[in-house]
Amino acid sequence: MADIGTDHGFLPLFLWEQGRSPRVVFTDSSPEALDRARQTCRRMYPQTVFDLRLGSGLSVLEKNEVENVVLAGMGGLLMMQILAEDPEKTRSFQRFILQPRRHVGHLRHYLLHHGFSITREQLVREGKYICEIITAGPVPVEAPDPALMAAPPDAIVWEVPAWYGAVNDPLTGEYIKRRLAKEEKRLLGMRKGKAGKEEERALAIAQANENIRYLRRLLEGK
Repeated sequence: MADIGTDHGFLPLFLWEQGRSPRVVFTDSSPEALDRARQTCRRMYPQTVFDLRLGSGLSVLEKNEVENVVLAGMGGLLMMQILAEDPEKTRSFQRFILQPRRHVGHLRHYLLHHGFSITREQLVREGKYICEIITAGPVPVEAPDPALMAAPPDAIVWEVPAWYGAVNDPLTGEYIKRRLAKEEKRLLGMRKGKAGKEEERALAIAQANENIRYLRRLLEGK
């Protein structure tokens, strides 16, 4: 596996320690960050030589060099940029584990509109945050939902997929409730505010109301 933007290098080192991945590649575009990973490796396994590479995105990898690529702790827009830089190389890897910090809806939209399939999604708690992890492969999804595919990338159906409402899991319910509270707070702010054109504000309020109804329906399905 290759960890793109590895920083301290904890993830690939853990996978190597556990025997989950016999070969790991640590990469980062920042010399300082890569040095942190190098220090971690030296501190824990001073006699072992690890593969650490300085460079941006997937440029440090050869085609078919690894099976799994991890992109974690960065924004969804940056992930889209990395995946798009060299499509042929990108498609040579079997699986991508993606953990976007923001713009997750844009990332889902990009994946399904550019020949990827989303094979698994998970929610995990990290301190006060609930993180989304997307597993994707370079194989198109079969017969995607036309209504979903027609929605713009910033639509709520991309940000919070409909299948979240079918998962009987406390963390998923908490995630939806958090997003609902955020939409309700945004709606309240728009109703109190007077900035912007009246027509645009009315459209934004209508969209926020629709988002709230959608999220409530998901919660009712849990």
